[in-house]
Amino acid sequence: MMRVMRYVLLLIAVLVPGQMSRSATWSEEYSKVSLFYLYNTWQESSDDQQAFADHEGDYDLGEGVLGIKARHVFTPQLTVDFWGALTSAKYANSAADGDEISLSSLSDTRLKGTYYFQDRLFSAALSVNLPTGKTALSAEEYLVAMGVADNSRKYIVRRFGQGLDVGGEVFILPHVGDVACRLGGGYIYKGSYQLRRDAETEYKFGDELFAGASIELSTRPVGFSGGVMYKSYLDDEVDSRAVFRQGNTIVAHGRLTYNRRVQGAVGFNLISRGPAKIAAEGGELTEESIKSGRNEVQVYASGSHPLNSVFAALARLEYQTVTANDYDEDSAGYRPGANYIGIGGGINARLSLGWSGNVLLTYYFGSMDNDHDLTGLEVAAALTFRYW
Repeated sequence: MMRVMRYVLLLIAVLVPGQMSRSATWSEEYSKVSLFYLYNTWQESSDDQQAFADHEGDYDLGEGVLGIKARHVFTPQLTVDFWGALTSAKYANSAADGDEISLSSLSDTRLKGTYYFQDRLFSAALSVNLPTGKTALSAEEYLVAMGVADNSRKYIVRRFGQGLDVGGEVFILPHVGDVACRLGGGYIYKGSYQLRRDAETEYKFGDELFAGASIELSTRPVGFSGGVMYKSYLDDEVDSRAVFRQGNTIVAHGRLTYNRRVQGAVGFNLISRGPAKIAAEGGELTEESIKSGRNEVQVYASGSHPLNSVFAALARLEYQTVTANDYDEDSAGYRPGANYIGIGGGINARLSLGWSGNVLLTYYFGSMDNDHDLTGLEVAAALTFRYW
């Protein structure tokens, strides 16, 4: 029966589309710290001469992130996570005489403390987004920030800085044999901040409510994990005046792993965004008649093969599609979709019991719905020290 279930799980993971979750779960049993570097550069190009005349020709937008991610286990009941980074982005447009615009700053810092109750049957967590990043952007810096906020590319830091956010969550964590479940939800209060230097108004993203459920099957050599999360938002505000409400969002993900001498995984993640609410003439928010948000789907496969006792070769293949929104192509609110394939390879090194590192390069190629070509390159490197 277990063998049949494994093949069923494999079939589900291959057939269901989606997007990989980039935040892998760290073991709760060890303290560890990682120094990482992530670089993404994307080029959008077009043969349309009118696009060049309108200053919308070829452009490059790259983002580099040098950061630290750490988890310290104080006791079996208490863990604290930390994330902080220095981020730099640069924009260049061939239709604007090669002018370059750059934006560099320390990004916001994130802290999260988690406490486990009743032999890890329940957990409660408190998270804080510290506003250490850059805000009150100039007009040129705002252009760069809007570029990396575009979810059709794989930029890591999408906002350089925002307000003081505080969140709390509670989960129940039932565990029976090789099956572990997670069920719960939480609330994130969003702080306000000055978005642009030439506008002294304070912008506040809408508070977020979320609920989710997930399951993990830790059998060997085949294992599976997957789940779904629902997110709802309150109003975005400018100086306490409601101006927008993001559409409700559903995120579903799944990952099937194979763990022997050769290791592999196939996975998916699906992000579906509902209609938003926008300010009408009277100032009240009304649901938009045509959806401005975009959906995302990604499927991927990855694997590693040991070369010797220290090094292993890494390989990765992925496909991502981001749908266009429902606005007409000639309107200011139109956001085109994108489709691209990523092919990557790298090296993983287990240097000692405590030290490990990896480097992965991925090349992307595809197109936009507006007939522009899209290419990208991602470099991901990390050095991790695990301690007890």
